[in-house]
Amino acid sequence: MVSRVLLLIVTTLLFSLTLGRERFLITPWIFLALTVYLVVSLIRQRKEEREKIISYVESLLMDETFHISPVSRKGLYCDIHKALEDLVEKSLSIRSEYQEQGEILDALLNHINLGLLAYDGDGSLSLINKRARISLDCGYGENIGKIDLLTEDQKRSLLDFNSPVRALYQLKNDESIYMDSSDIILKGQKVRILSLQNIRKTLDEKEQDSWNTLIKTMNHEIANSITPISSLASSALAMLEGTEESDLYIALETIAKRSRRLLSFISEYKQLTGIPAPDKSLIDLAELFREVSPLLEVMAGKQDARLIVGAVPERLQLFCDRKLVEQVLINLVKNSLEAGAPKVELVAKMKEGTNLSILVIDEGCGFSRESREKAFIPFYTTRESGSGLGLSICRQIMQLHGGSISIESGETGSLVELLFP
Repeated sequence: MVSRVLLLIVTTLLFSLTLGRERFLITPWIFLALTVYLVVSLIRQRKEEREKIISYVESLLMDETFHISPVSRKGLYCDIHKALEDLVEKSLSIRSEYQEQGEILDALLNHINLGLLAYDGDGSLSLINKRARISLDCGYGENIGKIDLLTEDQKRSLLDFNSPVRALYQLKNDESIYMDSSDIILKGQKVRILSLQNIRKTLDEKEQDSWNTLIKTMNHEIANSITPISSLASSALAMLEGTEESDLYIALETIAKRSRRLLSFISEYKQLTGIPAPDKSLIDLAELFREVSPLLEVMAGKQDARLIVGAVPERLQLFCDRKLVEQVLINLVKNSLEAGAPKVELVAKMKEGTNLSILVIDEGCGFSRESREKAFIPFYTTRESGSGLGLSICRQIMQLHGGSISIESGETGSLVELLFP
C-alpha cells in the first residue's frame, strides 16, 4: 500500500514536470495513464479489503467461521483482519465451553429423579427433561393445554401465572404428582418453571411401614394372649385323657386347635416384617434366569401350564440380592399359575435408558379394578387358601432395592413389572 502511494506521488510529479514541454510529447500521457492506473488499483484494493472485512464480520454474526485470507500482509486492514481472527478463535473457545456446559446440564437434568419443565403464558414448552416426559407422557415442543393426562381444571391452574402452583395432582392414570412452580422473567416474557415429583413410591413406603407396625403390634398382642391359652388347653386335654367323648374334652380340643392355628397365622405373617436388608452384589441376569427356571418349570408342570423364559440381552447385569429377587420371581409366577394362567412368560429388558425391567406376563383371568388397587395390601387375597402376603412381600423387597412393582391387567391376562434403578 505505501509503495503504491509513493509511486503515485512520483508519477504525478513526473506528469506535472513533463506536461507542456515540447520535447516530451508522449511521456506526460504515459505518466498520466500510470497515475490513473495506480489510483484505480488503490481504490480497488481498498474496496476489496473493506468488502472482505465486512464479509468476515457478517460471517461472524451469522455464526459462520470459514477462513478468509487478508488481501495484504501489512497495513490497517491486515491488522483488523488479525484482530477479527483472534476474536473468532476466542468466540469459538467460549462457544465450545458453553456447549460442554450445556451437555453436562442436559445430562444432569435427565439424570435426576425429578421432573422439570418450563413454559410460557401460552403453555408452549421450552424445556422438559426425561422424568417429566415420562410422568406426563408427552414430548418436546408440546403444549401444556394438550397433555392428555391433565384434567381441564389442572391445565387452567398450571397456565394461571397469577397463582403459584404448590399442590398434589391426581392424574388421569391415577398417578399422584406433587407440582411446585417458580416464575421468572426471560427476555421480557414471563416463564414458569415447574417441578414434578411422583410421590407414589414415598406413599407406598409409608403405607408399608404402617402395615409393618400394625402387624408387629398384632403379632405381639395375639401371641401374648394365645400362647398361654394354647399351653393350658393342651395341659387340660392331657388331664382329661380317656374322656374324649365328653363335652368338656371336645371344647378344650377345639380351643387347642384354634390356638395352634392362630399361632401358625402369627408365625406366617412374621415373614412380612422379617425381610432382611438386601445383601447386594452384581449378578448376571441371564444366569439368574437359568438357575430359577427349573423350579418355575416344575411349578408350571404341576398346573399343566407353559413357562417361557425370554432371551436376556447380552451382558445385562443387576445389582441386587440374588435370593430376594429369586423369591420375588417365584412368588409372581406362583400367583399367575394359581390364578389358572395357561402360559407365563418371564422377560428382562432395559427401560428408559438406565432402568432395568423384569416382566412377568400371563394369559390368566387378569385383575379386577378392585383387586388391582388392593393387590399390595397385606392380608388381601381373592383365593380361599391364599395368605395375602405374596405381592406385599414382593413390593417390600422391591422397595428395599430402591425399585418399584406395578400391575397392568387386561381381559386376557396381566403384566407385573419389576423396575430396578
